[in-house]
Order: sequence, then structure tokens, then C-alpha cells
Amino acid sequence: MPESQHIEYKKSFGKDTIISLVSFANTNGGKVIVGVDDNSNHVLNLDEIIDLQQQSLSQSYDAYPQKQLVSELQLGLIDQFVSRVNDRGRFKLYDDVLTNLVKLQFVREGRPTLAAILLFGNHGNSIHKSVILF
Repeated sequence: MPESQHIEYKKSFGKDTIISLVSFANTNGGKVIVGVDDNSNHVLNLDEIIDLQQQSLSQSYDAYPQKQLVSELQLGLIDQFVSRVNDRGRFKLYDDVLTNLVKLQFVREGRPTLAAILLFGNHGNSIHKSVILF
């Protein structure tokens, strides 16, 4: 079956797959079939597809680096967040700000992720008061 308006084949699970899924979700729907090339040839076995699916559970759209710079994040909000994490006692963050942000995967490829921008960006305080920390 060839690719169509409602079917896309992806060799692996990555950013392009997420873009396709979002596109289908915003239109009339469709299917993204992972592990298959554009000619409907299987390129991944079942174990590899399951591994990719498991990896995808820990990746969401807010995990992707954005254009903003780390220096544009509000240091005070980051400090408050680190204090709350340390107070909860699940683990401790003792390193410098950038190292902590990288450890928490709020910075990837030297850029803040969308999650970091939502949590620590300069867009008013209303969003920051509603953040729940588990």
C-alpha cells in the first residue's frame, strides 16, 4: 500500500514521526507506520519497533530544543524549582544551573526545551503558580 493522505511510513521513530502524528491529529486522521520505508519494505523487526515505542514514551513535544537561549530563562524561577525539588527529597540538585537543567533534560543541544521555556520563560507569573511538582 503506498503512502497517501492518510498513511505515512517512517523508518524509525523521531521528530518527523511526531510531526506526522500531529498533522494527522489536526486534520482528518491517519496512520503512521513505523519500521517501514517509503516502499512498504520492513526495515525494523518487532523488538526494534517495541524499543522505539518505549523510547518514544519518554519523549514528548515539550522535550525538543527551541530557538531561545538558556540566558533568556528566568534564574529566579529556576532557583525556586531546584529548591522545591531538593525539598521533596526524591533526589538532590547541587550543581550549577546549566548542569542541573541538562540533568533534568530541560536543556538539549545547548538550547532550552519547550518545557524549560514554559516553566522558566519570561511570559508572566500566572503559569508558574499553577505548576505541580510530583
